[in-house]
Amino acid sequence: MQKFVFNRVAITNIVVVIVILIVFSLNVFINTMSIMKKTRLELLKQVSDRAKLVNNVAVFSAESLYDEFINDFIIMQEDQYDEVINRLEKNVHEKRKLLYEIGIDISVMIILNNGFTYYTAGESEQSVNNVKRSYWYINNISSNEEEIWVLRFNDIETIASMKASYGKKILDGDGQYVGLIVISITEKTLQDIYINLFSDNNVIYILDSDGKAISHSRQTLVGTELYYMPWFYNEYGKNNSLFVKKNSMKSVLLTNYYDPKSEWTIVEELYTSEIIKSYGQSIFVTLGLLLISLTLFVIVSYYISKKVTKPIVRIANQINLNIKESVYLVEEQESYQEIYILSKAYNKMATRINGLISKIKHEERTKRKLENDVLNAQINPHFLHNTLFSIKCLNEMGKYEKAEKMIFNLLKLLKAPINSDRVWGSIADEIEYVKDYVSLLQLRTDSIIELEVSIEDDLNDIIIPRFLLQPIVENAIFHGFKNTDNNARIIISVHSSGDDLILRIVDNGQGMTQEELRKVWDNVKEKHVFSHIGLRNIQSRIELIYGQSYGIRIISKKYSGTEVIIKIKKLLVGDIDAKGFNCR
Repeated sequence: MQKFVFNRVAITNIVVVIVILIVFSLNVFINTMSIMKKTRLELLKQVSDRAKLVNNVAVFSAESLYDEFINDFIIMQEDQYDEVINRLEKNVHEKRKLLYEIGIDISVMIILNNGFTYYTAGESEQSVNNVKRSYWYINNISSNEEEIWVLRFNDIETIASMKASYGKKILDGDGQYVGLIVISITEKTLQDIYINLFSDNNVIYILDSDGKAISHSRQTLVGTELYYMPWFYNEYGKNNSLFVKKNSMKSVLLTNYYDPKSEWTIVEELYTSEIIKSYGQSIFVTLGLLLISLTLFVIVSYYISKKVTKPIVRIANQINLNIKESVYLVEEQESYQEIYILSKAYNKMATRINGLISKIKHEERTKRKLENDVLNAQINPHFLHNTLFSIKCLNEMGKYEKAEKMIFNLLKLLKAPINSDRVWGSIADEIEYVKDYVSLLQLRTDSIIELEVSIEDDLNDIIIPRFLLQPIVENAIFHGFKNTDNNARIIISVHSSGDDLILRIVDNGQGMTQEELRKVWDNVKEKHVFSHIGLRNIQSRIELIYGQSYGIRIISKKYSGTEVIIKIKKLLVGDIDAKGFNCR
């Protein structure tokens, strides 16, 4: 019998070693690749931050010249050209000198309708004429765009002459076109942004919004349209890192980081073979050491088990496995010092566990309330950010009266979240909150949103978790009607189903395909995903309060709208315990 036990222990340990090796190998590989992806993405974010600085420098320089010389550009006569040029020279020289010290080389070109032109070193009369004949310049005169980014070459045969140029339109007081300020950044300046990351093992480039390479570690590709950007984002995602096969069928780790302000995308292609070469040796060494260590462990544990198997079996036979309410003590074994220590330590542990069980029961309710408060707090900042951003935009556009109305409505809406210690609210209160929210949103977006509410007569006083409906209405408005001209219509209905309460939110928006619906539902279930925060928040709160048999269900069909169904318990105020939280 003892020999059988020993053999079984040995075989078990060998199987465990093999399983651990396999799991460890996979875990090492997955973690290594995950760390690699995060590292490359973080590096590209740093590159993007530097690229954003260069972008902002061009925009700021143009706006600075515009603000300082706008009157001269509009009213100056030909006999004033020299005096304006002298002032421009002094102003631009100081800016270029300061920027050159931080590694940013810009050139300036000013072209006015009255024939006045000005350009700095790095530009020439020929480059001015090239700009005047270019399609983007001619189109800019007649377009409504006040600013433009364009890739241009002073010499089409010379890659080094490529510049990323920012153009700002000059308008007079009547909005008539006067001229154009062009701030250009050399390709070398752009390449310096990422040159420290470039090696023989990777390719790095910067794409503009049209998919054109405004900078590339392979200079022959500068100015080439490499991607159709909607396809690129659909295929590779934004701010993402994944392994792909390129045209050469070579596997690469393609990482991209998108800056929404400049609309530039930084891309790196890192050859997979180099990744494996870099990390492969260290992985094999680690696995070898682990294999040796585990083999020694098996041998040692086999011999040690001979001394401890029998007394451990005796202890195990005395342990009562029914620990639903408490852990029972065992008789202390004195046959071996080690087993005596083990049994005595077990009894101490059991005594402590019994005390902890009582303590945990006492603390569980408080913990669940705190978790609910955390989930509840996720909604307000999300909605508040969107609303305050709209108010900011209205102020920037000079629509002060409308902004004032929005602030007034926002203050009215925020009266409910101020009472953050309240977990529950009546259905009537929640419907009123949704109505206030929709009113504010209509004011914010100048859109018509028809809200229809249907509640069974005896359900107005039923209580539900606060802020349960507003996030779903928000999702319906911002996702359901994003790409449709339909007037928004949302129907909220509430009815009983035995001891349960069913809340339905139906919209006539664009709906979703089954694949889109599956992705939405996957995001709701994955807590680490940062999209569909509102739906995931509601699902988490419902499961926390009512249990996993309750929650939300989504029904949708493309171009036929979406229906969200919430199932919870039907409760009155008297059904909630003294602390107003636990209802299971």
